[in-house]
Amino acid sequence: MNEATLDNTTRRAVDLQIVGGGLAGLLAANLARDAGLSVRLIEKQTTPGGRASSAHHEGFTLNQGPHALYLQGQLRSTLRSLGIDPAGSPPALTGGTGTIGSRRGLLTQGPGSLVRSTLLSRRSKVQLLALLARVPGMDAQDLATLTVDEWLERTTDRQDLRWLLHGLVNLATYNSAADLASADAALSQLQMALGDGVVYVHNGWTAIVDALRSRLSGVDVVTGRVTELVVEPESQRCVTVEGEHRAANTLMAVGAPAVVDRLLGTNLCDAAGPPVQASVLDLGLRRPPTAPVHLALDRGLYFSIHSVAAGLAPTGMTLASLAAYRRPGDDRGAPDTKAALLAHAADNGIGSDDITMERYLHRLTVTWGMPLAARGGLAGRPAPAVAGRPGLYVAGDWVGDRGLLADASAASASAAVAAVVADRARRADRAHQAHRTDRARQADRTDRARRADRAHRVDRAPRADRSAGAVSR
Repeated sequence: MNEATLDNTTRRAVDLQIVGGGLAGLLAANLARDAGLSVRLIEKQTTPGGRASSAHHEGFTLNQGPHALYLQGQLRSTLRSLGIDPAGSPPALTGGTGTIGSRRGLLTQGPGSLVRSTLLSRRSKVQLLALLARVPGMDAQDLATLTVDEWLERTTDRQDLRWLLHGLVNLATYNSAADLASADAALSQLQMALGDGVVYVHNGWTAIVDALRSRLSGVDVVTGRVTELVVEPESQRCVTVEGEHRAANTLMAVGAPAVVDRLLGTNLCDAAGPPVQASVLDLGLRRPPTAPVHLALDRGLYFSIHSVAAGLAPTGMTLASLAAYRRPGDDRGAPDTKAALLAHAADNGIGSDDITMERYLHRLTVTWGMPLAARGGLAGRPAPAVAGRPGLYVAGDWVGDRGLLADASAASASAAVAAVVADRARRADRAHQAHRTDRARQADRTDRARRADRAHRVDRAPRADRSAGAVSR
């Protein structure tokens, strides 16, 4: 990567400065550079990437929680526009199981597994088939003001089917607060999951981060924490411990909306909604589990093998990712939650002797904002352009009316950069029009002066002739 780091004496103003080098910031920097903007990226860590970075531990590659790339999502579309197409494989789902209470059965992957599954009653299976046929054509915006619970209550009166649908929504959104979350976001995710589906990225999501970093040639990359953002009439100054950096526009891609509110004096947290969190347990295994996917549908517990599809484990080993979805206000302690996840692994055939590696993250922030039905769903989230603050933008997984998770980061980063480019074009057009007006006025003044001069010379000519005639007589 070719990164030009600014020293303390540099004060060159750029078209766009981006605060935050996570996924949204890296995407915005690449998009802005390709659009011809001069760009500065300010990141507090020595290495950009944020929660999209992967860690290496005892030979395993560990993402920051279970990660999947939606093939119909905005992130993949944006990456492909930058010439990046991450290699990946779909998760192994055949033989996946779920539980509702003490009942265990196959997760439905099609008519065959649906018929064989003991999770649902016969009547519920019929309703599920009818619902799956309708889902692709449904308009998610129609559900923006409904919670997931309200939507499912209107969809079916079968409790076993509701539990299954709850589990699928949890899987697609990482969010178990079905009494708060908007149904439009849930349906949008289900439509993509039932469409082209997802892939697990080969070598972890660091592969995406590295590809984005490799394209930053020409972008000024500054390491430092922004302590103040000063807005002036014609520019903005980001103040860091290392110095001050000026730009015509600023994009805040710092993750938490609370950080943006502190620096900008805004109140975006309410519109963003509460953060979504999960407790995550990664297990290195000596042998594969009973099922490649195992969901406790009524308890919000997840188990999936990521290494088979993405090559995240040493040869002969298996990497399992487990998660317990948390809702706002969840005060479960680390020992109890980890014990529940280990019990979930045991329910899938994994004993303590099978485990060679553990990593537990008790409160992992999955996304910094939950789309709320009470605020109009996805459309109620903060817009990329900060209202009443020209030249200030935000991007992240809590911004904009499109997508969840990484797809929201990509969509908001793209929208913010497009707005900066359009604004620069408008200003350039106004400057061009003003220049043309000035030239036209100057030409008009010159023309009037010439006409006045000609009129003056014509007026003087007869006087000269009369004077000449008087002398000759």
